[in-house]
Amino acid sequence: MARNIVSGFLSIFGGRVATVVITFLTTPLLVRLLGGPAAYGDYKFLMSWFALLMILVSSGVTDGVQKFVGESGRFHNWEEYVIGFYVRTAVALAFAGAAVVVFASTRPSITRTFGQRFDFYLLLLAVLVFSAQFRTLVQRALRGLELERYSEPLRILDTGIWAVGSIALVWAGYGVAAVLVAHIVGSLVVTVVGFGFISREVSLGAVFTSTPGYFPTRELLSFNGWSVVLILFMTSLYKVDMIMVRTFLTNDLTGQYAAALSLAEHLWIVPLSIQGIFIHSSSNLWSNRRVRAINRLASKTTRYTLMVSALMAMGVAALADSFIPLYYGPGFEDAVLPLLLLLPGTIALAVVRPIYAIGQGSGTLKPIVVSTGAAAVLNVVLNAALIPQYGIVGAAIATSIGYSVMLPLHVWSAHHVGFDPLQDLRPVRVLVATIVAAVPIFATSRILDGPTTFVVVPIVGILAYALAAIATGAVTVTEILDVGSSVPGPVGSSARSLRGSTDSTVSGPPFSRILTVFGVLLFATGIALSITGTFVPGAGPNAPDIGPVGTSDNQTTTAPPPSTTTPTATTTDDPFQVTSSTSSDGYLPTSTSTADTTKSTTSDMTTQDTTTSTDTTTTTQDTTTTTDTTTTTQDTTTTTDTTTTTDTTTSSTTDTTTTTDSTNTTTTTTTSILP
Repeated sequence: MARNIVSGFLSIFGGRVATVVITFLTTPLLVRLLGGPAAYGDYKFLMSWFALLMILVSSGVTDGVQKFVGESGRFHNWEEYVIGFYVRTAVALAFAGAAVVVFASTRPSITRTFGQRFDFYLLLLAVLVFSAQFRTLVQRALRGLELERYSEPLRILDTGIWAVGSIALVWAGYGVAAVLVAHIVGSLVVTVVGFGFISREVSLGAVFTSTPGYFPTRELLSFNGWSVVLILFMTSLYKVDMIMVRTFLTNDLTGQYAAALSLAEHLWIVPLSIQGIFIHSSSNLWSNRRVRAINRLASKTTRYTLMVSALMAMGVAALADSFIPLYYGPGFEDAVLPLLLLLPGTIALAVVRPIYAIGQGSGTLKPIVVSTGAAAVLNVVLNAALIPQYGIVGAAIATSIGYSVMLPLHVWSAHHVGFDPLQDLRPVRVLVATIVAAVPIFATSRILDGPTTFVVVPIVGILAYALAAIATGAVTVTEILDVGSSVPGPVGSSARSLRGSTDSTVSGPPFSRILTVFGVLLFATGIALSITGTFVPGAGPNAPDIGPVGTSDNQTTTAPPPSTTTPTATTTDDPFQVTSSTSSDGYLPTSTSTADTTKSTTSDMTTQDTTTSTDTTTTTQDTTTTTDTTTTTQDTTTTTDTTTTTDTTTSSTTDTTTTTDSTNTTTTTTTSILP
């Protein structure tokens, strides 16, 4: 990769990580302050509709300004004319979008369907259309100017204002409206500051002047139109399910599904960062007809994205059942299964995003639109069919399938555009590395308990996957150092130094490396299991007590029915076993001990109903105990004569008669204790 692409990616990725962390910390508190899944479901429902509207209002503008500003050098003042053209277009589209929202707020059907409160929510959304339009415009223009060092901190600023404002206003009792107001304030601040940064690079006077006749207005408008359709299809894949869930089901279920969808979408943090930098970076490569460089860029990025997404998905799957109730609170337990069902499709769509961005940078959008549109139509049909019957589980299945079919469709569109994203995918090696790393990830998540699980499992996962990937050849040390050498600062210098002294592969044949990885991972897992004893009953420091060592295998204790008041006694063949006798009401426990025991047993077997009689006589000092036992069962009769000699200080005579048929058991015991 070129150095500027990696630097830009790191800026965008850092901004996304920061916004994800802020949102991650804010969401559980916000959900609780809003009152639970119902109000949170209303908020997510509104933002889903808002996202679909902003596709028509903003998509062509924002993607267009980033792509065409990045094609600097076409002619003098190219950047100024592009920014001026898109600012004027953004104003017109924002007015149109806001007018649609205001009109919708006056419709009685909105009130009847969603409640009176939605009228006010829609008025706030109309204001947000304007502020969000220009916030996104300035951020994308800064990216096109390769000023990611400004655009991404502005993203963090916007998210920070939203987080602080939302919590403060919701705490004050303003509910969902407060969250929308916080969005508006953050967008306005970012717009003002962003235009200040842009004015340092280009003259904003072009905003108020018409473009010259040689300016390719038709080319820009054509790109805008195709981009609107493309983004509409793309966004519908992860918004239409939310809208259908809210329409067909309750707001509580909408909140639960929104929680699952939100966590699944966190897997896109890396692919979205790559997509953000590739639109204008690949545009430069396409304009210079560097197809070989595009193929290398696309194939490596596809492989890296697949590996990172698979690793993150394994972590989410391993921790989902314990994380969701802890993070979102009570009422969200049913979000676990939809989240797990969404993960396969989420990985597929993550891999698609860099392919999609490179194709978009080429300007040939028709095959990309066709591929995305086919997946979007399938997604709508499946959601409409499965949500009424299977609820949020059906929504997750439908959406995951819709995401998954995007991958083969966009591979086809990439070949049609003119590049191959699978040229260096190494699918078998990636699959083996993923399976190997899954062992310690899922084992660790089951071994550990409590908050430490959420710290240890990601660390174990990263280390295990990195080791497995290098050992299997899914990624080489040289490739890692190549990427590291493109990082600015001391990290890049160190990577370049190591790059000069490292071979492209780890020494040793591939099969030996695979066996080494398996051995290390299994050894580590075995040590962890032996320490905790999770899968071995009675093992580990926290294992439950399963009784003293030496208990006779033949000893059987049966609790009498609650209504029985006759004391019972239990004996054992173990000369060192101490047993207890307790009456059926739980009181008057006694204990007996036997020692110096010898016995002889004679048995024969017949088939009868069962009768057991026991006569026991015990005398002090070298006592002789004689036991005559006759057992008759439907299948077996056992006669046992036992002579026992023991030293004791207690005499006891016990007569016991037990009669057993196939359904009933009657036990009569008479015990006398002579001191």
